[in-house]
Amino acid sequence: MGFGLLFLGYFISTLMSVHAYGWATQILGFYLIFLALGKLSEYKHSFKYCYIPLVLMTLCQVFVGLRWLFTEFPTSDLLSMIAFFEIDSLLNTVSVMLFLIFLFFLLSSVRELALDVEDTDVAKLARRNMYIVGAYFVWNIATALIPPTNFSQTLTLISILAGFIYPISILYLLFRCYARICAPEDKDMEKKPSRFAFINKRREMSKKSDEKMEKMIQKLDAKKENQKK
Repeated sequence: MGFGLLFLGYFISTLMSVHAYGWATQILGFYLIFLALGKLSEYKHSFKYCYIPLVLMTLCQVFVGLRWLFTEFPTSDLLSMIAFFEIDSLLNTVSVMLFLIFLFFLLSSVRELALDVEDTDVAKLARRNMYIVGAYFVWNIATALIPPTNFSQTLTLISILAGFIYPISILYLLFRCYARICAPEDKDMEKKPSRFAFINKRREMSKKSDEKMEKMIQKLDAKKENQKK
């Protein structure tokens, strides 16, 4: 349906991009997200709104990649000028704002889709994530106004932890979507066996319990029908 690709793309573009060549992994992650949105937009049109900020974020990372390339391997004076554009702060601010817009469209679309399939748990989780993301970006803006000399180690630690908590909470939401929401044609498909024996055993026990409960309900219904007669 697309949630698997979305989970993978988001994971790569956030938690897997905390390194010197993060621009490259972010472009890869954005590409996977782009493919996932193509599938999800077939079921909910609002997912298409995510394309605009996603494409703009990709262009920002392409520019970062070009700066790195022309810095490391200068080919001509004209192209090398890109490496000296002092717009890191502006580019970072634009990227953060675009990411905020992207997450707003993504989470609202996930919530709408969850409500359409009557999965209130996922819908509530999506709404909760919108609050978490909003709180994180408010914190980000507030700390940006604090002079570096007044920025304590405690605030630094809180900012780092917050930067990991909100993407993990969204990854959890996307995993829940992957596990609970499926295309109509996949609804009756058998679950793939897990590599872990205890999970397969638990699934089998759950299946037997459901079958037993269904038989009990059928017996009660049959008993009620006989009493009516």
